[in-house]
Amino acid sequence: MIDATCSMPSYTLFAEGYGPGAVDMKRGWNEYLPEGVDPRDPRASPLFATRFDGAPPTLVLTAEYDTLRDEGQAYAQKLGGSAREYPGTIHGFFTMPGILRVARDAMKDAAAFLKRHW
Repeated sequence: MIDATCSMPSYTLFAEGYGPGAVDMKRGWNEYLPEGVDPRDPRASPLFATRFDGAPPTLVLTAEYDTLRDEGQAYAQKLGGSAREYPGTIHGFFTMPGILRVARDAMKDAAAFLKRHW
């Protein structure tokens, strides 16, 4: 959750029925941000920062059916990193390596990235 405006297309595409939906994410922001804070303030929403000097190499893993997918991909692009989308997955898939092969694949990808950039 790096965009408190909750305005990316994936919020509408996967608003409900795919795990935590748009209502859940918006509730999270409402609980996190004090009233009156600009949701585009980069201190709350890093996606709206304009400078990323000194950012480390970045890999963002996204799920195909996730309200947060588009903001993750946009953030990776701004950081000059890369994003990898995992087809057929929902929010939280990464935490399910015991039952999902795609989660194990994502963990291997993350480990390889870390090994390359350590």
